[in-house]
Amino acid sequence: MQYCSKCGIHIRGNKKCCPLCQGPLTGEPEDPAFPVLPKHTYSSLSVMKVAVFIFAICEIALASLWYLARGTRAWTPVAGFAVFLLLIDVAIALYYRYNIIKIVTFECYFIMLLIFAVDRLTGFHGWSLAFVLPFLFLALIIATTVIARAVHLQLVDYVIYIALDVILACLQLIPLALHQNPFPIFAVLTLGVILVYAVAIVIFRTRDLKSASGKWFNV
Repeated sequence: MQYCSKCGIHIRGNKKCCPLCQGPLTGEPEDPAFPVLPKHTYSSLSVMKVAVFIFAICEIALASLWYLARGTRAWTPVAGFAVFLLLIDVAIALYYRYNIIKIVTFECYFIMLLIFAVDRLTGFHGWSLAFVLPFLFLALIIATTVIARAVHLQLVDYVIYIALDVILACLQLIPLALHQNPFPIFAVLTLGVILVYAVAIVIFRTRDLKSASGKWFNV
């Protein structure tokens, strides 16, 4: 243990000088009293700065290409919008990087938004509504349940994500009612499975739902 003769105190760890008087220490140094955490070579702010810089380069390049082609490059606005969504996705991923269910949920929503935007901006043939979005909603609910079981979460801890997924999945009823889904069978089947799962939770896990409502909404 190190010792400061001026202050008359013993100091644990390995210090170069006395933390009180900054004077020299005698004695044998020891291992630090508290573990020293390794410093990260990069921070979230650094990653975000790099992402914004790359985003700016891509947007400038796409705008230049669109101008030089006199607006004939119809895909450049779509690509620019996709790069913007990717920047938002990086920001969300950095913010929620310690919550695997939350990051999976937002990543899946990002993919849905991107796919729907591409379908819409390239002529809106309806393939996103017919196949991709129904599959992703069902896959997201399954993934949320599997991840929660793997990390030993109680239903009260992740039911809010299931509820949000079910509510957003029900939005598929709008294009179905407007006859905008060119192949509605797959959407109807997956939505039916999702609703059956939701009803099962409501009927058989009522106590967990009450606990979750008290936790999330203070009712």
